[in-house]
Amino acid sequence: MTPGGQSFHRIPFNIEAKAADGWTFSEWTGDGIEEPDKAKTVILLEGNATATANFAKTWNLEVLSSDESMGSAGKSGTYREDEPVTITAEPKDYFAFTKWDSETVEFADPTQAETTINLTQDSTVTAIFVEAFKLTVTIDPEIGGMAGPSGFFETYSVVPIQAEPRAGFEWINW
Repeated sequence: MTPGGQSFHRIPFNIEAKAADGWTFSEWTGDGIEEPDKAKTVILLEGNATATANFAKTWNLEVLSSDESMGSAGKSGTYREDEPVTITAEPKDYFAFTKWDSETVEFADPTQAETTINLTQDSTVTAIFVEAFKLTVTIDPEIGGMAGPSGFFETYSVVPIQAEPRAGFEWINW
């Protein structure tokens, strides 16, 4: 933070906080601070005052794909320790996302392509993809309701399908 010192009464005084490596500016606390959520701001002094710059710990996250030809994953970056991070995996056609893997991170749900994590150290997470088959579930006539799911599913997996008729229609069979 910029050094303090004497200032004239009711004169704006510029203050600035600079985060050290591994930290990010969070907010200012104290009286008379015009924009407490900005690292560089102004304080209007009405008397003796204390302005405190608050910082949050950050960690680096690397989000990888087990095989880029099967799918992609993201998003790598630097994140605050006190906020959950959403990570996503996107399989390519004829592949399916199966799970997240990491030695240092606990996942909200490692079997979901989009999940959240909380960082407590620099970490690497990897999206695991496997070969998949394409399943297309249709309904006849098309206006008769909804059926599904359609998509790419892990080879040798069991996929529960369902049909839901609209009013005025009834399900007969597959």
